[in-house]
Amino acid sequence: MEVEEPYSSVYNEVTARARQELDNDIRPALVTQVENIDEYDTLIVETPIWSSRLAPPVKSFLVIK
Repeated sequence: MEVEEPYSSVYNEVTARARQELDNDIRPALVTQVENIDEYDTLIVETPIWSSRLAPPVKSFLVIK
């Protein structure tokens, strides 16, 4: 998944952004789209876990409330 505003490659910057997104339930806008997703019977989504939680870009993709 590709976010509209890419994450920094600087560790302290990316962890600060991740913390802000997690703490404020921010779901970053995505560039990535799945064409004809309704045509799939099964969708397997793998993600890293950020601070024991689902990564915000994945929540954006899954539209979890």
